[in-house]
Amino acid sequence: MEYRTDHTIGNLLGWWQLAGVDTLVSDSGHGWLTPVEPAKSVAAAATTDHASPQSFGEMPTSLPEFLSWLKTSPDVPEAAWANNRILPEITQPRDVMVISDMPDAEDMQADALFSSGVGRLLDAMLGAIGLDRGAIYLCSLASARPPGGMFDPASVERLAHIMRRHISLAAPKTLLLLGDKTSRALLTADAPEAKGKLQLLNHDRGTVAAIATFHPRFLMRQPAAKAECWSDLQMLLKGIAS
Repeated sequence: MEYRTDHTIGNLLGWWQLAGVDTLVSDSGHGWLTPVEPAKSVAAAATTDHASPQSFGEMPTSLPEFLSWLKTSPDVPEAAWANNRILPEITQPRDVMVISDMPDAEDMQADALFSSGVGRLLDAMLGAIGLDRGAIYLCSLASARPPGGMFDPASVERLAHIMRRHISLAAPKTLLLLGDKTSRALLTADAPEAKGKLQLLNHDRGTVAAIATFHPRFLMRQPAAKAECWSDLQMLLKGIAS
């Protein structure tokens, strides 16, 4: 039915017809007062299609199984970055767990963390407090190097969630976090504030003492920071002894 637009009643009825309300009586009721649920946005729908950090609840609960999962799982950020992933060969807990941010480009070629001059400096740092690589649990936040050596925020969140499970299974007494990227991902405080202080890091099974210090690659560029790093290492040594 069409309504004349030159008449007041026709204008009114025509407006309702355009609005889709042209039936006064219907066999089925309509909940006019029921709040309309907003449609899910495309962005929100896309978010629910991807695994959130909380979706990693099915991660293995033993260290050997976890490392095997981390090596092959397609459900980790590293799966999109490289074919090889560098993981600890030690499957037994150590008192000290040293966590870097990511492998260097040389490490990816050698399939081993700290394989270059940066590694020699790390060995010197450990030796200064009576440790060597065999006495620590050495790993990195990311087991492969991301493109350009940069993390995106979503990857950092997922990597941190996975690392907390890793820490809980490795069960160290003390953590040494190397570099700003590592400490910012795992500690609640900003890295500059966290440095030089003993922090408590939450993981799946409780908390562990953590000390943030400079990454050896930074020390190679800024040797003047070695004095501050030495103070951090002494704090680590006290934590081991306590």
